[in-house]
Amino acid sequence: MIRIVIVEDEPAAARMLKKMLERIPGLSIGSLAICSSVGEAREHLEKEGADVVFLDLNVRGESGFGAVEDFMAAPFDTIIATANTEHAVRAFEEGAVDYLVKPFSQERLEKAMSRVGSEQREKPVRRILIKEHQGITAIPVEKIRMVRSAGDYTELYLVDGGRKLCAKSMDYLEHSLPRDFMRVHRSAIVRLSEVKAVKVEPGGKYMAEIDGVDELVPVGRTYYKKLKESLEV
Repeated sequence: MIRIVIVEDEPAAARMLKKMLERIPGLSIGSLAICSSVGEAREHLEKEGADVVFLDLNVRGESGFGAVEDFMAAPFDTIIATANTEHAVRAFEEGAVDYLVKPFSQERLEKAMSRVGSEQREKPVRRILIKEHQGITAIPVEKIRMVRSAGDYTELYLVDGGRKLCAKSMDYLEHSLPRDFMRVHRSAIVRLSEVKAVKVEPGGKYMAEIDGVDELVPVGRTYYKKLKESLEV
């Protein structure tokens, strides 16, 4: 059951999108909320959460890109639905699942929804947005060495030795980061250029040595062969 939030200040447009979503075959909607302002959406998301948010880029005169960074740093997926055609590249770079230009067809909406929680990303992200006390911080992907699971969060290991907590899931990052990143374990994603060696430990455990990281990183048996092949290319 998927939880959907529509951020749209035109009631007719919001109702139309709701009807189109309800017509998607096989889509099981658990809840669908319509918010007429970014502030209302933030309050709803804080209380109820969501799996996917449809965001207009100009809601009641408030630039949606002020919300985009905030939303992209959150654990849900964001689809931009707007009449503005100018910001697609930036939206994809910051992690949007898709960018729908109004008016869009039922088929185009279904294509966008097929990308939610899947590998079908339009383009890899160039920055990971994270929430910190001082606001939103953008981490360029070239500054990331690897990603580790950290409970409900993930932890970004940076080339400068720092670490940053991220609200995005391992699955999201696996499917959103560029091709030089590889999932090697249910709890780890590594940048191939940062892998120094792959070792076999006692008991037949596979471990990866990552440049600049003290601890060895586990490599799952199902990932080992693919990792070795990628490092040998």
